[in-house]
Amino acid sequence: DKKILTAKELGGSGQAMKMDKAELTGKIRRGIVRPLSLLKLKKAVETSKEAKNTALAIPETYDADAVEAWRAKLNALLA
Repeated sequence: DKKILTAKELGGSGQAMKMDKAELTGKIRRGIVRPLSLLKLKKAVETSKEAKNTALAIPETYDADAVEAWRAKLNALLA
């Protein structure tokens, strides 16, 4: 309702979002009434970026220990 999150942000395209200063300022202004929610949302975005980067960093050659370490790190981010 407040247009803090729109279809643009939730589209799932996997591409980095680009917002101009006016758009970002407007979203912050509309969301400032719930600062804890904004902080949780920011953390969720950061975690999802880290999970994506971790998922893409799967070991190129099979090594059981390396794959297990990769899996454990990815699962910790997704838990």
